[in-house]
Amino acid sequence: MGRYKFANGSSFVGEYKDDFKHGKGTFIFAEGDKYEGQYFKGRAHGTGKYTFKSQDVYEGEFKDGLLHGKGVYKEHSGGEYSGSFQNGKREGKGVYKTGNGDIYSGDFRDGEMTGIGEYRYADGAIYTGEMKEGKANGHGSYKRPTGQVLTGLFEDGELQHPS
Repeated sequence: MGRYKFANGSSFVGEYKDDFKHGKGTFIFAEGDKYEGQYFKGRAHGTGKYTFKSQDVYEGEFKDGLLHGKGVYKEHSGGEYSGSFQNGKREGKGVYKTGNGDIYSGDFRDGEMTGIGEYRYADGAIYTGEMKEGKANGHGSYKRPTGQVLTGLFEDGELQHPS
């Protein structure tokens, strides 16, 4: 167990092995971020909790210092993502709940809602189908709160070619 204060104001308290942070520890960054969790050869690796200066919080798996594996990211604004991460970005299957009550469940690619999914709006509307960068894009159906269903090809969130 050791303690180290860096010249830039950051600090680390935790386990070391061969002069690397290794095992359990807490790193407080000079700019206000904080990581508590497991380290491997100097990097966040395994399970941990990262609290951002903005007060967003990620709890889950890390690999080589990045969010990687299963985890939950809670935004200070009320949004929450639960699912897979790869190389620091949302990737694979996940559920994102916005601060206003919308819920998306489906595929994520490169941090964006992209692939197949279902987006449930707080007003009761539901879109099911292909998504690209957070918008309905491709084949899908949109059920309005009134119950009316629109099916067809969507582009940039708008129905372009009804079926």
